[in-house]
Amino acid sequence: MNETDKETPPEQNPLPAAPASRRWVTLLLCLLIFGSGCIVGIGGAVLFIRNQLMRAVHNPQEAPARVAVILKRRLDLDEDQRAKIETILRERQQSLMAIRADSQPRVEEQLDLVQAQIAELLDEPRRIKFLKRMKHFRESWTPRLPK
Repeated sequence: MNETDKETPPEQNPLPAAPASRRWVTLLLCLLIFGSGCIVGIGGAVLFIRNQLMRAVHNPQEAPARVAVILKRRLDLDEDQRAKIETILRERQQSLMAIRADSQPRVEEQLDLVQAQIAELLDEPRRIKFLKRMKHFRESWTPRLPK
């Protein structure tokens, strides 16, 4: 056997590895995409929770039915039990609303004092901005009781 008879194996040339700098770019892009997804997901969850809280604050009459449905699902209750629980919650809600009606004027008085004392410390542009924010806060989180 001579040298020409020997077959030389074809060179196995896998694709060349990406340079290290390109690997870092790829890794950074992956992290950026993942981080963006996390931020969007967290932001969406915060907005959803805030909207649910606002709905509960502004529509307290819906609370007994919503709580009864949640308890039915979590405690595996039948429809009769759910209806009885909703009735109990509606009755107690009336008592709670009466307590809130008694204390609401005191809460409003304290909020008025806080607002006045802070506004007194601020110059005119900041005072206007503060009063606007305070009005929004009070309308959002301390709605007036139904008469």
